[in-house]
Amino acid sequence: MGKEVRELYPKGFLYRWRTEQSSILIVSLWAVSLLSAFAVSAGYQVRQKITLADRLDRRGWLSGLAEMGIHQAIQKLKADKVENGFDVFYDLGINEIIVFKGIGVGEGSFTVSYEFLDTESGTKSLRYGLCDEESKLNINFAEPVILASFFELFEVDEDQAEEIAYAIVDWRDTDGFLSHPTEGAEDDYYEDRKYAYGAKDFAFQVLQELLLVRGMTPEIYARVQGRLTVYGSGAVNINTASREVLLSLGLDESLVKKILDFRKGEDRKEGTADDPYAAQTDGITATLSSAIGLDGGEVASLSNLVAQGRLGVASTYFKIRSRGELKERGQAIDIEAIVDRNGKVVSWYSSIPRKLTAAELNDLFTELVTDSSEE
Repeated sequence: MGKEVRELYPKGFLYRWRTEQSSILIVSLWAVSLLSAFAVSAGYQVRQKITLADRLDRRGWLSGLAEMGIHQAIQKLKADKVENGFDVFYDLGINEIIVFKGIGVGEGSFTVSYEFLDTESGTKSLRYGLCDEESKLNINFAEPVILASFFELFEVDEDQAEEIAYAIVDWRDTDGFLSHPTEGAEDDYYEDRKYAYGAKDFAFQVLQELLLVRGMTPEIYARVQGRLTVYGSGAVNINTASREVLLSLGLDESLVKKILDFRKGEDRKEGTADDPYAAQTDGITATLSSAIGLDGGEVASLSNLVAQGRLGVASTYFKIRSRGELKERGQAIDIEAIVDRNGKVVSWYSSIPRKLTAAELNDLFTELVTDSSEE
């Protein structure tokens, strides 16, 4: 049989036939491998696109939730807009948890709040509602002595506090001359830095510009940012100003304590309906004298600040910090907006989605348990 086959087919034919079969098999295997690789790659790309779409969808949900908080606060501001011209914590919803804390919307919720540090007691608290920008010290108007005094209250040593204070003035003024022979900073100082730039010679537009100013460090900025602003006329609202801001204006500790105690009312808690207040700027001294009693020096101090335009009773700008959160996914996004008296947005900042902290998750769990028990 072998001889017959060999005689039937030309010499070398069987070898070529087997070789061709092997080549076809190899090509087929390569084709299958390539198709498999393509399928894996395509599947990976599809998964990536699905993941991206999911992330974008979640970001959209989170942003929408946070924006609802912003609009809720703006409506609160418009609803409580008073015609007699003064602002107090109660109008800004400082204790309105039912309006601003963990407000459920579908699968998520929003919270409108801001952190408040009481430097006298060293305690931090979370306040709800809007933050009054004119309860803060305005770095576009404060004089060097006030600025230096302010920074010293936050454990900045005297020399560095003066350096920062005069550098702030040089940054915002329109000339190229030093406001202090040794402490200020104009173009030549900044041009000698590793990444050269010049003094702005114009008003601060965002608070973060402070990080460009001579003497300022990220550590100091983190301590003071909650008490400083670039919005408003420079007059501090005595109905909402913090201890540090009032002290930096030159009021002594005993008078500041009287003012803060006066604002708490009978229940000894700020932001409630019984809080007393000064209703008119030119009546600040008389109101406080009648309510808590002031000596001659205290009357003079307050009267001078009012006359200089450093104290007022109303505000024009407010900060709203809203957090949108998806409980089941443990994710959140923060939006921070500055709005004027009429609710017009003048500044807007949105973070990227982040994981909720352990404290935030615990807070949400508490809310869920409370909601379930109420049902």
